Formats: sequence, structure tokens, C-alpha cells
Amino acid sequence: MSRKTMLAALGALLLTGAQAVTITQDYAIAVPDPVAKDIPEFLGKAAAELAHDIREATGLELKVVPAKDVRPDGKYIYIGEGFAAKAGLVPKDRPLVGMDNVVAEKGGSVYLFGHDRTRFSDDRKPGWWRYCLLASGKAVCNFMEKELGIVFLMPGREGRDVPKRKELTVADGLFRRENASQIAAVAYEGEMMFD
Repeated sequence: MSRKTMLAALGALLLTGAQAVTITQDYAIAVPDPVAKDIPEFLGKAAAELAHDIREATGLELKVVPAKDVRPDGKYIYIGEGFAAKAGLVPKDRPLVGMDNVVAEKGGSVYLFGHDRTRFSDDRKPGWWRYCLLASGKAVCNFMEKELGIVFLMPGREGRDVPKRKELTVADGLFRRENASQIAAVAYEGEMMFD
């Protein structure tokens, strides 16, 4: 093998990096079953927006399924902390706080999660305000930005630039943890733009 051929092969190896998982029509998007007020509803809306933008970008039609319909042999993009905990992906040494969110790949499945929690006003306790910290929704946004190349320009589907692509791939073994820079954010109902 000539020196040029060897250098070209090494360069190609370095440029391609790690193996990738390709999302195909066999995948579905899994969301939590209703267990806490508003969390599954919001994450279901996030899943619907993700499915819409994957279809816009790649032409793939991915179904959104509740956790009760997840098959052990299926391929999924999981949304929510519960799925990640079952897969052993929630870090124990550095717990997720605030808007920490993770995009991860394990065993061919993709996990989009954060520490989701809610608190609502109580008529018996005047002055309590409802709040939702839905970091899994932010993980969906990060996936849309980094893996799909979507640019959020303003709230709503019309405010997202969704580039066309031949396929959707996720790096094998990916574990990307991020913390959103905002202390507080307003997400209008059903919108995927946080900051």
C-alpha cells in the first residue's frame, strides 16, 4: 500500500469517526404513560413535533406510542427519564438537576431525557404557582437541533427551519449531557422553543 493510499484511508477513518445508528421506518417514538399531571401530555406533544420534523427532513413516518405499547424487541426513540432509568442511563454520580438534559444511544435505541417534575397551584393553599420543569422536552429540542440540523427561529412549526436530509443517524454510544443556560423559560403550550 502506498503512503498516499494509507494517509487517505487514515483520513477517511478519522473523518467518519465512530459507527452510527441509522433511524429507519422500523423505529417508533415512545412516550411515558400518564403517571403525573401534564408531564406525559407535554412529552406527547414534543414527540408529535419530533415525528413531524423527522418526516419533513427525511420522509420517515415514525409512530408515537405510549409506554404500555413498547415491545421489548422494538426500536425506539424514547422520550422521558423513566425509560432512561430502566436502561441504566441516568447518572448516579452526577444527578440531573434543573434543565440538565441528555441525548444518548444505547443498544440501537435513542434516549432523550432530563429530570422532569411539576408543581401546581392548590386551591387550599392560595399563592402557590404552577410550574413545570420538563427537561426531557429540552432534550427533544437538542436532538432536533444537533441531529436533525433544525434551526429554531420563532415559536411554532412555521418558525423552524427543517433542512432536508437523506437519512437520520445518531453516533453509536452517544451520551451528550447539556444544561440549558436559562434559569426560567416560557414555553407556550405545544411549542418546542424554550430559549
